[in-house]
Order: sequence, then C-alpha cells, then structure tokens
Amino acid sequence: VYLLQGNYDESEKYYAEVLDMEESLNDKRGIVDANIKMGKLRQAQNDDDEALGYYEQSRDIALEIEDDEAVNEAFNNISEVLDEKQDIPQQLEVSQQAMQYNAERGNVRDEAKNSIDIGNIYIETDSSEKAIEHLQRGVELSEEAGDIEAKSQAVKALSEAYEKEGSESD
Repeated sequence: VYLLQGNYDESEKYYAEVLDMEESLNDKRGIVDANIKMGKLRQAQNDDDEALGYYEQSRDIALEIEDDEAVNEAFNNISEVLDEKQDIPQQLEVSQQAMQYNAERGNVRDEAKNSIDIGNIYIETDSSEKAIEHLQRGVELSEEAGDIEAKSQAVKALSEAYEKEGSESD
C-alpha cells in the first residue's frame, strides 16, 4: 500500500523487515517475494541497478527452488528494467535465457510469451527478419498452449514486423 501511495520510506521499512524475517526463517519463496517487492520499490525510485540486484537475487533463488512462476516473474522484471535502461543486448540475453528455461521445463505458454517478447525487441531494433522468426514461433507455441491472447499479441506484432520489413526493402 505504501509503495502505491509513493511513501517509499515506509515501504522500505516494512519490505526490509519482511526480507529479514524471511531470511531468518530460511523461507526461500518468502525471500523471493520480498526481493521482488524491494526491486519494485527501487524501480519506482528510479534506482535501476539496485532493482536489478533484487530481481536477480529473486531469480536465482526461484531457480534453486524450481518455482516456475517466480522465475518468470523475476525474468520479466529484469527485462523490464533493462528495457528502461535501453540495454537491448542484455535484455535480449535475459529474454533468451527465460525462453530456454521455459522450453526445458515444458512451459509452452511462457515460452510463447518469451518468444513474442524477443520478437518485439527485434522490432524495436529494426531487425525484422529475426522479429518475424520469433513471432512466428510465438504464434505456433501460443496455439499449442491454447493461449488466444498471446496468439493475438504475436499476430499483431507479426503484422508490424512485416510492415517494417516492407519499408526496409523500399
């Protein structure tokens, strides 16, 4: 609540207390959640490097305990910060790591979303051919997963990539 109100000092006080408690209990999932909250706080304060540190810690612990939902949340948060920092190469690397993780775990729905995210990054960097490749894969995977919303996002992005490809060849 304090974070939503912009009361960062109160947020930090309570989030740090929760993190300390979770660490003393050695509750790995609780530590993941607390690190994500601290990361969101730092991100709201425009302290991207601190936010990345918390998100990376949450990702590493989530990987250790094999919590797919938390792993994906952490990967998404890391990618979001890297996007804000305009660190496209690192954002691509993190997104590819997430896609590989989900492919290995058989998480087709999340793998589709990762492929779509990568395609969108390539659209931003005017790499239409790579964008199209990833977005087509995103369409296939979202169909396999029965995720109509993801398929819709992929198809919309695919049309944008084809449009850019056409304008690049003009």
